[in-house]
Amino acid sequence: MSAEVCLLLIQSLTGDCESPVTPESGSMAAIAAQPEIDETATATTAAGAIAPAESPTTPRFGELCAGANATRLAVCAVPSQAQQNWTAPRSMPSSSAAVAPERVPPAVSPSVPQPAVSAAPAPAVTTPVALDIPEVPRAVPLPAAQLPQFSLPVDVAAVSPRPARVEGRRPGSGSQLYVQRLLALRSGRSYTRLSPDAYADQWNQATRQPTYQDWQRLLAQEAQAIAGGQGNNRLEVVVGDSFGLWLPPDMLPRDRLWLNQSISGDTTAGILQRVSTFANTRATTIHLMAGANDLKNGVPEAQIAYNLRQTVRQLRQQHPQAQIVVYSVLPTRRAEISNDRVRSLNARLATISQQDRVEFRNVHPRFQDEQGHLRPDLTTDGLHLNAQGYAVWQRAILARAW
Repeated sequence: MSAEVCLLLIQSLTGDCESPVTPESGSMAAIAAQPEIDETATATTAAGAIAPAESPTTPRFGELCAGANATRLAVCAVPSQAQQNWTAPRSMPSSSAAVAPERVPPAVSPSVPQPAVSAAPAPAVTTPVALDIPEVPRAVPLPAAQLPQFSLPVDVAAVSPRPARVEGRRPGSGSQLYVQRLLALRSGRSYTRLSPDAYADQWNQATRQPTYQDWQRLLAQEAQAIAGGQGNNRLEVVVGDSFGLWLPPDMLPRDRLWLNQSISGDTTAGILQRVSTFANTRATTIHLMAGANDLKNGVPEAQIAYNLRQTVRQLRQQHPQAQIVVYSVLPTRRAEISNDRVRSLNARLATISQQDRVEFRNVHPRFQDEQGHLRPDLTTDGLHLNAQGYAVWQRAILARAW
């Protein structure tokens, strides 16, 4: 294994990516000119680069060392030759419907026959490299969920859409974030372990807005890559809408793997139809937050709660070993989303979570002001969160994680 490849693998695991590796694709113009992603080849590429080398005497990727090195992770991996096969997605009409079965990569869709894959030659055994993993301080557990106290509705004027982020050099639009994650996948890296400005020269030029189907394909390929390269690492999955999508990955601890399966604008009905995308992963904890877009679209609270209950039950079947955490919907400062409806929905979520024996984390009180609205210091536009708002949610995510 060359020194360059070893450096890439160590950077990918530890997040030391101040000098990101530029992919072979060159410029965004070359990416945009390609008609469509080769879904199977791309996912196989990422999984191959993440996957550990198998050896009866050498620890696999993520295995804990013994004795004095018990707190260190061992890395033993060989880069995949499949990284040469990659093309960019073609533009597709926007839709909020679930992706057709034939569009989901075979490795993550049990209903689609999987193509035969030729066996790759066994990689050479490589001496493990021990990496120091910083300990993550545990936050104080959140208080138990309480029944909401209702207040009279207040007419709050709607504000303009969320502006691009300005804290540091990081993707500020959906098109930029999509391209960054696509380039990371092609390089066999998890975007949650990149520095915020990784591939900035490429994603800074992105203008085409990815469709719902584009995001579905990308999330499916990321899930397939994680499933193939998870090893013995802990894996936490975040599922939801724009709140989850924009969760800053650099705020997440590096002693475990993270898989973000959120799509901006998604509803509970859409999430229910696509949670099978990451069924092949061995999740340790699954964080589920959704419902704000349903309320915005006028969906009754009973229907939203039913969709989330069905989602929770499907997740329990797919991941019987995982801890499932349902989060309360956050308050808003938007007139089109009544905070009375938010509190009513949260009361239903607390009830069904107790009945289905999953954990409900009521973070609503931490985000509301004295009038019951979203605290203005935690939001960019009265609905979405800023860096301070995500710091509050991060403490809730890590409060009682396994």
